[in-house]
Amino acid sequence: MAVIGESLWSQLRTLAPMRVRPARSVLLRQGDPGTHVVLLASGSTLVTLTGPNGERALLAIRGPGELLGELAVLDAQPRSASVIAAEPCHVHLIPAPDFLSFVESNDLLNPLLRHAIARVRESEAVRLELATACVPVRLAGALHRLGSRPLEWCIDGHSVISV
Repeated sequence: MAVIGESLWSQLRTLAPMRVRPARSVLLRQGDPGTHVVLLASGSTLVTLTGPNGERALLAIRGPGELLGELAVLDAQPRSASVIAAEPCHVHLIPAPDFLSFVESNDLLNPLLRHAIARVRESEAVRLELATACVPVRLAGALHRLGSRPLEWCIDGHSVISV
């Protein structure tokens, strides 16, 4: 992870065993409390926002080396989005108290806050695009986000498209 460096990333991974999560599993659910953070060791995830009528918007795609769910842990507020495994993922689920202790002992609060703020700004730009742009612009934006990471999309277990 570029935000904290490889050495600290390796140390952080030792705080929880690696687990495998299957494709389509929910790693973090919008509205849930921030009980843990997810270190994504391998695989890809979709960051989605669900609206009041159940409509879902793709905010981002995250891949290996990403820290997920840190904002809810850092500010003790409910999760602002859901994270869904797009393919099988190897993850470390770090309990919030262990993560916060690690952040404090390694003086990581400022770099993590800057990182979280950048992600909030990214999400806000996507939300603005979804709310105001015409369909071709929204489609181009979604394709750009999908094309930023290689993914294989499946429907009912059958591969449909590789992006």
